[in-house]
Amino acid sequence: MIDLTATDRVNAHLKMIAEWEQSAKRRPERRADLLRQIARGHATVAGLCGEAAIEHERLREEALRESRALKGVDIDTPELLRPDDGGES
Repeated sequence: MIDLTATDRVNAHLKMIAEWEQSAKRRPERRADLLRQIARGHATVAGLCGEAAIEHERLREEALRESRALKGVDIDTPELLRPDDGGES
């Protein structure tokens, strides 16, 4: 089985939702069922986005640690793990 990324899974769900929306327009007799499917699809996408955000943060921290380690910086210093806001202090 192919391991899909969070982005792939979100895109697949959005494609299904778009198909359900089109079907709801063409088949008014199934509109209520399709609207429920669409709502569940949106909830799934929201959950996947949450998972992707968690994975993004984990990967960002991992990349920062590796970058600091390559530069010989003490990677266990907590302030190095905070994101840089780019602003002035």
